[in-house]
Amino acid sequence: MPSEPKQLIQYTHGKTDYLQVPFAEVWQRSQSMQGNQPDPRFNNAIVIIGSTATSLFDVKVSPLDVIHPGVMILANAIDTY
Repeated sequence: MPSEPKQLIQYTHGKTDYLQVPFAEVWQRSQSMQGNQPDPRFNNAIVIIGSTATSLFDVKVSPLDVIHPGVMILANAIDTY
């Protein structure tokens, strides 16, 4: 937890500044022989599982946009602290 009760989140410049890997791609890889090999995209990474589809209603208002995926706000908060 932050030392102060209220902290500002430092946002990135865009909604696509973080690597996004579609779940279908991860699932397909896990069901093949490639699933036995490490994926270098995940080395030393914090993985956040969430949706970016607006139809799933995990959208929030942010300084960047009125429709910002909640998972991206979480990623920005993690980077801030």
